[in-house]
Amino acid sequence: MKEEDLGEFYAQRTLLKREVLPDHVADAVFALTGGDLTRTTGLHVPVDSGVAAAFLR
Repeated sequence: MKEEDLGEFYAQRTLLKREVLPDHVADAVFALTGGDLTRTTGLHVPVDSGVAAAFLR
């Protein structure tokens, strides 16, 4: 498999079937630290496009 195809390959293994890029993680960090979510602790905010094996139990 080509390295440039890995993102799409792993995306197909998630519930949303969408690739997660560093910008998506940065967006989540910005939302948590930007002051708009003043009642959220941010204890667990997955940015993984829905990896079922990683769900909290």
